[in-house]
Parts: sequence; structure tokens; C-alpha cells
Amino acid sequence: MFKKSLLFLFWALMFVLAPPTLGKYIQTSCTPNDNQVSLFTDPNFTGKCVTLDVGVYQHHENLPVANDAVSSIMIGSNVFATFCQDGDFKGICNTLFTNAEDMNMFTVGNDSISSFNVQLRTCLPNSDQVTLFEEPAYGGHCIHLKQGIYLDPQAIGVDNDTISSVLTNRLKTNVFVTLCEHVKLDGACEALTTDDANLGDNKFIKDNMTSSVVVQTTTCLPDAGEITIFGDIAYAGDCVKLPVGDYPNSRSMKVPAYSISSILLSDTVRASICGKENFVDCEGLGINVPNLGKLPIGDNRTSSIRVSALN
Repeated sequence: MFKKSLLFLFWALMFVLAPPTLGKYIQTSCTPNDNQVSLFTDPNFTGKCVTLDVGVYQHHENLPVANDAVSSIMIGSNVFATFCQDGDFKGICNTLFTNAEDMNMFTVGNDSISSFNVQLRTCLPNSDQVTLFEEPAYGGHCIHLKQGIYLDPQAIGVDNDTISSVLTNRLKTNVFVTLCEHVKLDGACEALTTDDANLGDNKFIKDNMTSSVVVQTTTCLPDAGEITIFGDIAYAGDCVKLPVGDYPNSRSMKVPAYSISSILLSDTVRASICGKENFVDCEGLGINVPNLGKLPIGDNRTSSIRVSALN
């Protein structure tokens, strides 16, 4: 009797500890409604599958699907979905708006999804908006912002330090966004000109760090071989593009005297900004500067600029 009890206990433990051979897929055919997505283990919407509602699916251990097992995806007409290679929405991510019959066609890859988010299309920005999200991968509560300056969380419409991802629909948009660490555009600031599914891996403004925002027109973005000078900090206010060349005074820059507060550089140039006309008291710039007041030259002190092409 004792031996039988031990044998029963052994097989019970084996059953509990053994990994499931079919993963966590629970259906053999799936058709999402307008507010759902369906994930399939094989291409062309075949194999085992599961249908999911709007939500954030952040850790593969808790997903209703097996880790690294998605090969095709069906998307409902009222939702979009973002899929990432690693848990916590890290690694390569792709956002899908239509069905994907073979995930090999996307950079996230086949059998490589470990976290994802399903979101309503009402969170998609129009061409004159950006959308801020409280969760990575465009999940959670969303808020649309049009062109303007938002000096604190109340003006933005969110709690402080709760922004985790930003959607601009860059190919269709007329605006870009600058996120700042503190209220009134103070502290570190970072301009985003493309969608960002996870602020956590950014250089300056990371996950849950934003307290103020500027939404600016994309006509202010410098093209190759240009810089853009702005009348306010954080790339706000009036803007003027300056191609490679010498600008010995404010008249040549076509701006009022002592009126430059921030500068964006394209990847192909560097700039020298000078406190006096004709390139006197200068310092070099190789990166974007959201607040010239943080540099020795100071805010509203630039009187001449030289824009040089990188070799």
C-alpha cells in the first residue's frame, strides 16, 4: 500500500511539473469579432489558436498563448495590436492594423512573440495629433494631443509620470512630439519623430518620466543638411530652417535678435552658435539642444550661427 502511494505521488508530481506539449492554445478554429484578435500557431490562420480581447499581455508566463509560438494573426476591424519579441514589450516590436498570414514577413519574426497589446483604433491619432499611452506598446489609457504646449500633467490630461509609449503615425502625421522630464518644459527633453512603443529604452526620457509636452508641426523638422532654430525651449514656438552656411547676425537668420531658445540638427550637420555677431564667443553643437539656457551661451543669447556639413 505504501509503495502504491509513493508511485501515485511520483506520477502526480510528473504531471504537475511536465511542460504542456501543445502550449496554452485552447481552440482549433478562431474568428475574432471587431474588437478582438486571434493568434495562430501556423501560417495562413491554421493550427491551434486563441482569440483575445483588448488588453495588455506583458509577460509570456501569464499569456493565454505559448511563448514564441505565433505564426499568423487575424485583426478585428475596431482594434490594432503591437507584438514584441521579448517580455515587457522589449526587443523588436511590430504594430499590425490588418491580418498577418505569415509572421516571417515582419521584423518581429515567426515563433518569436513574447508580449503584446490589443488596443482600440479610437486611440489612433489623426494627422494633426499624437497619442500618449500609459502602458508600453500603445496599451492602457490613451490621450490625443494636437499642436500646442502642455506645461504640466493637468494640461496633458494624465497623471504625472505615467506616459510609457507614443504613437504619431509618422508616415501620415503633420506633427511630432517633445517629452520633458519636469513641468514647464524643464529638465531633460527628447523629441520623438517616429512611433515609440517603449520609452523605457530611450536615452533621455524613459518610461514614466514625462511631466510636460510640446506637439509641434513637422514642417519644423530639419531636412538633411539643415538645422532648425526655435523661439521657445523644447522645440516650441516659431521655427526657421538654416541650411549649411554662415549666418553672421540675426538678420541673416531671419529671426529677431536674441530670440533662439532651442535647436534641432539633422544627422548630416553640426553647428557653431555664437554669443556675438560675426562668429565671436562660439561653442560647437553636435546634438539637439532643447534648452540653450542649460549651455554656457544661455537662452536668447545667440547672435550668429555657422552650419557645417559632416565629412
